[in-house]
Amino acid sequence: MSPLALIFRGITLRGFWLARWFELSTPEQRQSLFGSLASQIIAGTLHAPVARRFGLDDISQALTAAAQGGRSGKIVLVPNGDPSP
Repeated sequence: MSPLALIFRGITLRGFWLARWFELSTPEQRQSLFGSLASQIIAGTLHAPVARRFGLDDISQALTAAAQGGRSGKIVLVPNGDPSP
């Protein structure tokens, strides 16, 4: 982020750390959030791209792929069986 953009364009940044939010939120707030997210996933309005799927037997390969970075999606572990989408 350019300091010029922050100063002259009035842009502000605000950090978010999920672990900190979990520490500060109430069980009711977390339940509400998870309910909202589940509803959006079911409705198809919230989704994440998947780069690769791995069976649990291939967890070491999944960890290697996750550590590489530079992907266009998530690394997903699936129960042993067919890792295809």
